[in-house]
Amino acid sequence: MPRRAVGWVMDAPPKSDVPQGRAPIQLCWVCGAPTQAAPDFLSVRLNRCPDCGFLFQPELPVEELRSSHDEDYFDHYVAGGDYDSQGDQRRHEARIRLRWMRGHGCSGGPLLEVGVARGDFLAEARRAGFAPVGIEPEPGSAAEARSRSGADVLVGWVEDLELPPESFDVVCLWHVIEHIPQPRLVLEALHRSLKPGGRLFCEVPNADSVMARTQGNQWAYLDPEHHVGFFDPGTLRRALEATGYDRVETDTIPMFRYAQSSASVLLKQLPRRLAFSLRSRVHPRAAHPWKQDLLRAVAVKPTPA
Repeated sequence: MPRRAVGWVMDAPPKSDVPQGRAPIQLCWVCGAPTQAAPDFLSVRLNRCPDCGFLFQPELPVEELRSSHDEDYFDHYVAGGDYDSQGDQRRHEARIRLRWMRGHGCSGGPLLEVGVARGDFLAEARRAGFAPVGIEPEPGSAAEARSRSGADVLVGWVEDLELPPESFDVVCLWHVIEHIPQPRLVLEALHRSLKPGGRLFCEVPNADSVMARTQGNQWAYLDPEHHVGFFDPGTLRRALEATGYDRVETDTIPMFRYAQSSASVLLKQLPRRLAFSLRSRVHPRAAHPWKQDLLRAVAVKPTPA
């Protein structure tokens, strides 16, 4: 069934327009259509859009969400250890992402990363020939990122900053937009900051993956304290196209793709990946249009005719 086109609406109707005794209508952050509670997620209050399928957490206050991304955030969210102890792994992940970017013709020039954490990707991007700039809301992490990368790192939330227009060849968001309410505002701001012909690269958890469908409430990426938007290939594409990007390409890859090839890591991951492969009939290291754990997209800012 074709999905009807819906104009973008920023806010839910004012309380005066809502019948007494009923909750305000929550509008989809991607397409603006009225949404419904998602009964398949009982541990957290989520809404699903019946038009585009976007799944999101509409009622977490922005102030509460922002305060959860404090100086302890990176230490708490890393399973099995603190963030700084995994520097080799972070740099390994950065190099894999840079190879993907080079495959799309990006090998240098001004680059903006949103949500730089402690700066490992910025440092690798500089080594690869880019002129990187970062944005990080937590001041201590921003200072560490400057020290590690030598890059300029702005402190703040991207939606609150005035970015210079048409200044970057590349914009990167690695596991960022799932943390942002109303993500179209951020995607529009980043679109303005890109030069015509520039590219945006992003990666998020895949809400349509076999793992998400199988685990439901136990899906590790649900993380309701920090994640408010859950994208699948269709909703990520729609969000990018609706905010002015063109030539959007999406695919999915396994988290296993980022594992360093040590025997201990491989042995620990192997049972889970083999089980996934049997269920989904996908090689555990292969890219796939929608089945794998992580969803990534690349999109282009059109060049004026």
